[in-house]
Amino acid sequence: MIETKDTEFKDSELGKIPKEWQVKSLEELGDAIIGLTYKPEDLVENAGILVLRSSNIRGNKLSFKDNKYVDLDIPNKLLTKENDILICSRNGSKNLIGKCAFINKENEGYSFGAFMTVYRSKYNPFLFHLFNSHLFKKQIFANLGATINQITSASLRSFKFAIPTNKEQKKITSILNSIDKAIEKTEDIIEQSTKVKKGLIQQLLTKGIGHTKFKPTEIGEIPEEWGYVSLEEITIKITDGAHKSPPTYEHGLPIATVENMRNDFLDIESCRTISKEDFDELVGNSCAPVKNDVLLSKDGTIGKTLVFNQESKIVLLSSIAIIRPNLHKLSSEYLMYYLQSNLFYWNLEKFRSGSAIKRIVLKDIKRLAIPLPTIEEQRKISMYIGSIDRKIKTETEKLGQLQSTKKGLMQDLLTGKVRVKVDEEEAITP
Repeated sequence: MIETKDTEFKDSELGKIPKEWQVKSLEELGDAIIGLTYKPEDLVENAGILVLRSSNIRGNKLSFKDNKYVDLDIPNKLLTKENDILICSRNGSKNLIGKCAFINKENEGYSFGAFMTVYRSKYNPFLFHLFNSHLFKKQIFANLGATINQITSASLRSFKFAIPTNKEQKKITSILNSIDKAIEKTEDIIEQSTKVKKGLIQQLLTKGIGHTKFKPTEIGEIPEEWGYVSLEEITIKITDGAHKSPPTYEHGLPIATVENMRNDFLDIESCRTISKEDFDELVGNSCAPVKNDVLLSKDGTIGKTLVFNQESKIVLLSSIAIIRPNLHKLSSEYLMYYLQSNLFYWNLEKFRSGSAIKRIVLKDIKRLAIPLPTIEEQRKISMYIGSIDRKIKTETEKLGQLQSTKKGLMQDLLTGKVRVKVDEEEAITP
């Protein structure tokens, strides 16, 4: 729980700020250092010094999945130090300008590229939260180059913020860091649960539950008792939505595309609406899903899938396939998990002859081969995988709440709208 205090405000060049706070430029608080310039012939494989680039920042943390190394004598100033903030200062996408990561002790000693900037200050534990706020983004977009997406070191140094007292900085940093730790822990649980789910799908869709005898198939061994059939044999209908998009009609009825698909439902509120006449025509053309249909995105984003169980009336565009199982032979949930498995993509690749899968056509969906347990075993398999899915959903909702809480706290604490109580006040001493 945050203990707050009453606030007296004063006028400043940034507007009203708490009377104890001071307006400071980044130049007054620290130094902005442009990164290393190197040539292609300076690059080496793994043996040199890692050069951090924009691709090494993911979700405000360092990522080491796309590394470049150089064999150079690099000045100490261009090597990362604990508490540095690494900032993307130049990029082809202006939306990536300003993304940043905090350098901890274990990530000291790396260099950073010329399109990156390191900001070095003893106030960085607090400033890192400012750099991830709208207060920083607002100044970035006000100072972007006219022709090149970049923030120069001179521009960065000129950014101004209302800075709390030293003790209040530490208290605010502690509060926001605690939220960050909870967010990181929740993200880790989601990541690990997703890996468990992926492995469980692969195991259960090829080995089943409690089987000891297996037979060979093109996907490997499956239980002897199982079938291995095309999807067309065990479905009532495989179709898709409208191939012609009706005009928008305000206050009409919803039509969905891939963009409206969420993890387990169609987001009706985000759908465009069309007239009742167009809607009824599409319903007559089998473009409306019914309960227990499995929906699969087949254009644009490939492989999103869900079981449709909503009461709302809705029609679909052709980017979504509608698969209607014969429920006496095929469980909707089992089919959904099959469509999330590597088996599905392996089958698709057979039809694509090695070319990249950019869209799925209905004839390929119809001839997809699927391992087929009894309907009772399908339900048990779906129940096991579903328990992991529910955990992922719960943690994802928790993550959203934590992120929303953090956003609100940043808005309140970094502007002085809400003050934290400290034992005694002390001016900043840059």
